[in-house]
Amino acid sequence: RLAAAGRAGWSGEKVARLFGGRAEDDGRSSAGAVAFLGDARLPEADRAGLVGNAARERRGMLYRRIAATAVDERGAARDRTLRYVEAAAPIALEGRLEWTAAGSPDADWVALLDTAAAATAAFGKAKADGYGAALARVAPAGEVPAKPAPTGVSPELRRAFRARLRLTQTRPAIFGVRAATEGAHKTHPAPTGGALLGWAAGSYADFADPFAVFHGGVRFGAAAPLAPDGSVCAPMPKLFMAPKHDPGGGIRDGRIDTEKVRIGHPATTDGATQIQYAPVDKKVPFLSPKGFAVNPARGRRLRTATEAGRAAENRLFGYEHLSADEKPEFVAFVERDAAVSDDDWERLMAAFDGRMLRLGRARGTSYGGEFECRAETVEEETETVPKGVHRLRVLAVSDLALADEFGAPCVAPDHAMLDLPPARFVGAATARCRCAAGRRGTQSWKRATWSGRLSRRAAS
Repeated sequence: RLAAAGRAGWSGEKVARLFGGRAEDDGRSSAGAVAFLGDARLPEADRAGLVGNAARERRGMLYRRIAATAVDERGAARDRTLRYVEAAAPIALEGRLEWTAAGSPDADWVALLDTAAAATAAFGKAKADGYGAALARVAPAGEVPAKPAPTGVSPELRRAFRARLRLTQTRPAIFGVRAATEGAHKTHPAPTGGALLGWAAGSYADFADPFAVFHGGVRFGAAAPLAPDGSVCAPMPKLFMAPKHDPGGGIRDGRIDTEKVRIGHPATTDGATQIQYAPVDKKVPFLSPKGFAVNPARGRRLRTATEAGRAAENRLFGYEHLSADEKPEFVAFVERDAAVSDDDWERLMAAFDGRMLRLGRARGTSYGGEFECRAETVEEETETVPKGVHRLRVLAVSDLALADEFGAPCVAPDHAMLDLPPARFVGAATARCRCAAGRRGTQSWKRATWSGRLSRRAAS
């Protein structure tokens, strides 16, 4: 409204600069320069007295239920229209805004937002009925330190071909399973490799050979949480089967129940009685090397789409997000080929090491998870398999898309495709094998067994 009237320094260009532009006829849109990081909250000093079961009554004082009825054209109450709304009691709240665009922030962006806040007399729903009257202002949060310039990484990390990224989550984050704009939005249980690649691509122009970095020279693996013992988890194998309708779902005291869980569908061994098996609890997506079942905490919120600043009809949707209440830690691995130079690898590591990463969906609004990141070298394993071991069982933690030396999709893998020494694939010992070479040229092996003498490094 201020821009339409040409008041207080606002214009249409300023609105698009700060908040971004909606998609035009050609489908393009522009990102805003200001991000609203999280919902408005009570100040830290006020929140301290509202924690714990003893403060439940005090927390209830933050809300009020107000009953009302609809009225007809004569101003009389309509029959059977009594309803109530829950309203927030008058209280001081604080939110956080941040300039996220490249380059130095505009000198007047805080003053412009403060003017817009002062011109807004009410917030929330039912403003026409007298709700939401408030005073708001936007003020600098103090001297914000400039983003540190890359100072280089350690010589060991510069020469490494594989690095570990340790991520500590500090804000809720969404890594959407699907890109739909309607309905429920589920999140992946950990930061994805695509999100890490997108963060690195923000400094695309800084690389000497960006094509080698972003088109096959560097592989960004999906992150996985840390188990209670500090080990890095892996996706739960889909071939781990537990008795169907088992109350524990194959998990006991936070670990896989080895007395019940089997690999693959076991054969019937008790005569006429057949025990049905099902995959281990799908709600537990990760498993540690020592059998810990890990399920990162998640939360949910409801939102409505908006049109011209008002809630759009029939556009209610929900977001599932990764919770940051316990500051969970994740680990992701990044690998490079020899085609990527040490200089570009160093620039890539400098984009992660010691930085605060903003990853996930809705980074400019109430979400956009923040992750404290540290890059570390990965020690090579030198231990070998004991003598006499001639068979290696491989459990794939993701679908495999393998091709032969001519680039053609294959229906059966060989040792070279998995970077193993000479070995033979034993198809008869594979519990479940699903080949889909006729669809998109991909193959998916749920378990494979190999024969041959293999070192520990090759087995990993």
